[in-house]
Amino acid sequence: MVEINNIEDLGKVCHMLPLVILEDINKRIGDWLAAGEDINHPYVINQCKYAERVINSQRRPSSDEKRDNSVINFII
Repeated sequence: MVEINNIEDLGKVCHMLPLVILEDINKRIGDWLAAGEDINHPYVINQCKYAERVINSQRRPSSDEKRDNSVINFII
């Protein structure tokens, strides 16, 4: 599981996001900062957590993968 707690963490894993989501987050954070707001504000952290949820939802194994892994573990 990926954990994104701040903007630096987001920068390390942004390549894992779909482009449309990355562009949306970039626009939201950019607008926030352009308004003179703090980069460590909960609004920015919320955007990071949104990215985290998107990445982690893409990385979940399907039910078939879970079943295949359990069969392999059972055989071993």
